[in-house]
Amino acid sequence: LCIVVYYFYNIILQCVIVFFFFQAEDGIRDLVRSRGLGDVYKRQLIYTLIAVLALSSCKSVDKLVKKGKYEEAFLYSLSHFKTSKKRKTEDVKALEWAYSALLEKDLSEIEKLSVDSRPENHSRIVRKYENIIHRQSSLRVLLPIISEDGYEAKFIFTDYTEHIRKASNHAASFHYDEGVKLISKSKKNKDKNTARSAYREFEKAETFVRGFKEVDSLKNIALEL
Repeated sequence: LCIVVYYFYNIILQCVIVFFFFQAEDGIRDLVRSRGLGDVYKRQLIYTLIAVLALSSCKSVDKLVKKGKYEEAFLYSLSHFKTSKKRKTEDVKALEWAYSALLEKDLSEIEKLSVDSRPENHSRIVRKYENIIHRQSSLRVLLPIISEDGYEAKFIFTDYTEHIRKASNHAASFHYDEGVKLISKSKKNKDKNTARSAYREFEKAETFVRGFKEVDSLKNIALEL
């Protein structure tokens, strides 16, 4: 029965994830004003669907980790440990490993993006840090996580507030500079479409840092062009 359930839920899971993945990716690439709550709700919906389907398909944290499915293992654990006090030692250890693997992956990608040093990478760096903080917050509410045999999970938590602040400022600067260039181009060519593009760049800047420089006045200029 588990095999049958697993088969059909996998099909459903793939369809759902593909749909919401592209929806979320569009939001990330565009970085529209809904970046805050809209993206958070969208991400939480995806996480919830993965966790529910994982629970329904007779999986275990340990098996998921062994398959390298760290994100799924982490989300499964959160959902399972919230509702059950019966925690096997191998599952608690698997959660530790999944969290550690995801943290290492995100930090490694952040380092690569930083070395690449392209201005547009800053928004992606912010996203990576936000993912790390989200995982930390999700775990903190469950602590202490102790197995039936008395094994207590240990996690490394780090304050990335300053890292996010710096990356957010860099990202805001990038979109601000792009907007200024487009404003100049719009004035020169008397092109309203370019002015609208400039307005969108200033909005993107504000999604990272509210009231960044003179964004408000530049948005008004863009609207008047």
